[in-house]
Amino acid sequence: MSPVADAARARAACLAELRRKADRGDTDCLPWLIGQAARDRRLLAIHVWMVDQAVFGATRFTARRHVAQADAWCRPIKTKRRATRTDRRQHPFRPATATLRWLLDGRTGGARWAAWLLAIGLDMGFRLDPPDPYSHDQTGDDRTQDTPGADIPAR
Repeated sequence: MSPVADAARARAACLAELRRKADRGDTDCLPWLIGQAARDRRLLAIHVWMVDQAVFGATRFTARRHVAQADAWCRPIKTKRRATRTDRRQHPFRPATATLRWLLDGRTGGARWAAWLLAIGLDMGFRLDPPDPYSHDQTGDDRTQDTPGADIPAR
């Protein structure tokens, strides 16, 4: 058997086991996948949208939208400057081609991983609490000692 076919078979077996774990209701699907990818580097070529489908049961369109949203949240902010030659040659990001290697890239400090999970959670109905500017406690109050604290409600 060729190395390419062997790697494809390993990735397919990993996705099948991931789907079995998700169907059984195991909560350690994603940590298991990261552990397997650490042991076998060939698994880093698994597409992120396939993992989303296997674990969360998303459609292909929804899974790719989660990847695109994670990329948009983690993309560096563009400044107004003249485009260099290397900027013009860069290819646009395609969510269908994002792999676990892209998702778990250590240079992002886990930002892509967190953004991808947040995109999935928000799509499943999870809502974040909005910021509350009046929620100060004694340890988080950074005002000077001479400023009266009457404007902050006591808890």
